[in-house]
Order: sequence, then C-alpha cells, then structure tokens
Amino acid sequence: MHMTACPYCGSQRTRKWYTYEGDSVNRCSKCDLVFRGCSGDEIAWEEYYRKHYFQDFGEEQEGPGRLVIYGETLDAIDHLVPKGPFFDIGAGSGTLLAMARNRGWTVSGQEISSGSCRLARERYGLELIQEDLKALHLPSETYCAVTMVNILDHLAEPWPLLEKIHRALKPGGVLYIRVPNGSLHSLGLRISDAVLYPPLKEKIQKFFVIHRYHITPRFIRKALGRCGFETVIVRPSVASRGVPYRHFNRDERRVLLALKKVVLPFARALCRVSAGEVMLSPSISIYGIKG
Repeated sequence: MHMTACPYCGSQRTRKWYTYEGDSVNRCSKCDLVFRGCSGDEIAWEEYYRKHYFQDFGEEQEGPGRLVIYGETLDAIDHLVPKGPFFDIGAGSGTLLAMARNRGWTVSGQEISSGSCRLARERYGLELIQEDLKALHLPSETYCAVTMVNILDHLAEPWPLLEKIHRALKPGGVLYIRVPNGSLHSLGLRISDAVLYPPLKEKIQKFFVIHRYHITPRFIRKALGRCGFETVIVRPSVASRGVPYRHFNRDERRVLLALKKVVLPFARALCRVSAGEVMLSPSISIYGIKG
C-alpha cells in the first residue's frame, strides 16, 4: 500500500525525501517521522520474521559482537530503576535476558521467530512468548523495565505498542529502545540517491539502513511524550564489535571498522556540546521513564 500521509500523526505535510529500492521515502514536517511509502504485504512480512529471519540473520544478530550493546543497555537501566520484573520485546535467542537474569532481574520476553525461541530454550532455559505483538498481553503496572533492541523500526504500527508498554510499566519504570539513528541514515541515503553512478550509489547505500522507518531523536521524543512518558533521554549508542554483517567485502569491512573508531567518539562529543540537539551516531539509545 502506498502512503503519502504520515502513518503516525496523519499529517499531509509530507514530501519525498529520497528513493530507496524503488520505494518513495517520505518525511513528515510535523512530527519528523521518515517512512517508506510502500508498506508491502503485512502477512508476508510477519511470515518472514516468524519462519525465515533467524535463518538469514541469526548469526549476525546473536554473535558475540552484540554483547557490548547488551552490556551498555543493562548498565544504564541498572542506574535508572531498581531491579524487578524485566521484559524484552523481540528477544532473539535470549542473550540480553540471560545477562539481565545474571544481574538479578526477573526476566521474561517475546519473540516471533520459532528458530530464536528454540535456541533461547536450549541455550538459556528461557521459555519466550512466541506471539504477535498485536496480540501480546502485558499486564498493567507490572514491569520495572521493558526493552526493545533494534525492533521498533521493523514494526508496521509500533505506536499502539508504545502505549501498551507505558501501561505495563510500574511508576518510575523505564522503557529502553535502541534503533538506527534516523537523522544519520536518512542523510546518508538521501545523499546516495543523488549519485548517478550505480556502482558508487550501491557502495554508499551499504553503510546506511532503512527498514520501515527512520526514527529520529526529534520524533521519538514527541512519540514517547505523547504516550505519557515523563522523561525521555536520547543518547548515542555504542556500536557492535567487529563487522557482523555478511554483505560487506574485505575492503568495506576495513572502512567500517575505521569509521567505528572515529564516528562514535566524535558523535558523543558533539552530543555533549550541543546538549543533545545534534545526534550523528549510527545508532541511538532511548530511555522513556514513566512518572
């Protein structure tokens, strides 16, 4: 289905931002959401994540390079809220939950991929809820922390889920979200769209990503505030170790590793001096705290 109205706020004040894989990618001037104009077949998307995503990306998503991301996530949450019930949405094979359990949290989680659920059971003894997020029941005022690592921008309609999570958190509870930084990735893909030489365009696009949305700091602050979160903190997120993605060749891996050493320290310094207004890290960490 082709979309021109903003799928979040409904505004018609949108314009084409760039073209990617044949899709028009549009930006809403009212709320700052950047979205693909073609949502695709929702049943096919769900079936892919349920049956095939783990086969295609399980090694990349669950490799040791991710441990530094999970460690940063838990370190921050440990400082924001006392330990208690902890729920991970899109839990993969359960590594984050296992690490949280080792720190004293009472853990549970949801995952749609049957392969990931099987691995979580075999590796960590975790029985994840294998259920679509629209049907997922989260009891009110139950959890001290809810996490979503690299999930939000994959979802067709994540906004009702954010409201559901707010209701499920205890007062003072925290929602943690990690996503690709929409400000940076939309800029990179917009620049690549102007490149006329196809091999160079393809090379540039390898370093940037869009799933369904670009989540920008400005947008997520508005969205979480609208859900009722009293405090919203957005920070540069640590990068994964190494280069887990198979589509990079040897020379591109060297470039990416060099960029990781330079970009994140620069992005953190820029975030500090701009009081959080300028965010150029590849990924962002978002903390929504319920009042």
